[in-house]
Amino acid sequence: MVKATLVAVLGIVLVMSAQAAAPSIPLMLVGPADIKWEPTARPDSMRSSLWGDPTKGAFAYFNRYDGGWQLPLHYHSNQLSGVIVSGTFMIHIAGQETKELPSGSYFSVPGKTRHTDACLPGPSCVVYFSGDEPLDRINVEETRN
Repeated sequence: MVKATLVAVLGIVLVMSAQAAAPSIPLMLVGPADIKWEPTARPDSMRSSLWGDPTKGAFAYFNRYDGGWQLPLHYHSNQLSGVIVSGTFMIHIAGQETKELPSGSYFSVPGKTRHTDACLPGPSCVVYFSGDEPLDRINVEETRN
């Protein structure tokens, strides 16, 4: 009986801990006209934060990239997931073929996965990003033999 009670209490504590760590996400009903785009450090992309702060923890936001936008080889310390809302986004995982992701596609890139990102030339790409941990970007120097 004592063992069963301890197991039950431990289960409740674990569930409460997980709930306490989860971000508090407000009710959000966001249509395309509701998105407030803000400039980023690059002139070829814009961002609209939905909730959270990607520099501190859990987050969700939209990014809009001009057609032809691209990033060099890099990785993130933590997992990053997303959905392509419009355009064709391309992800090239180091050592694999480039994957074209048209609107409606989903991706999840584990932390430390070396990759490049790009928006296919033509229409802009809108991508919904989310993560449970802070987001960074570490550029990787490519070595040539």
